[in-house]
Amino acid sequence: MKITVNFKLLNKDFDQELADNFFEGQEADGNPKFQWEDEMSFTGDPVDFKILNHDFFKLNGVLPNGESFSFDIWDTTILRAFYKNGQITDLAVSKKLVKDLKRTTQNEVQLINVILKDGLPFVNPLNGVYILKKDFPQELLKFANEKNE
Repeated sequence: MKITVNFKLLNKDFDQELADNFFEGQEADGNPKFQWEDEMSFTGDPVDFKILNHDFFKLNGVLPNGESFSFDIWDTTILRAFYKNGQITDLAVSKKLVKDLKRTTQNEVQLINVILKDGLPFVNPLNGVYILKKDFPQELLKFANEKNE
């Protein structure tokens, strides 16, 4: 099973009327619909895939000083791939940050499009993980990659 996830951050300044009047409803230079896109694929060959809403994401890691940490981030949407060897891989997004999530299949590839709301400060601590700043552990903020501020 092949799975591709595409995260897109909306551009709050996108002008749909301008797009409709001059560009057949599509975005154009100077009027982008999205600020950025981040596409990733699950590696290996997952045997199952689930989307879990209002779940928690376990953020684990090691600080620069070598100290380990583990925090539960609540109210997240988890994109979870299961592998034959028992491995599980998660991507996670704060539920309140998700504007839209669509799952389709094309040419035997599952495509997951996640549209993120603009104007909500969030942190991107790992590839494929987007957590609202207010929900992110305060003691880790100085190490985090903050977005949308």
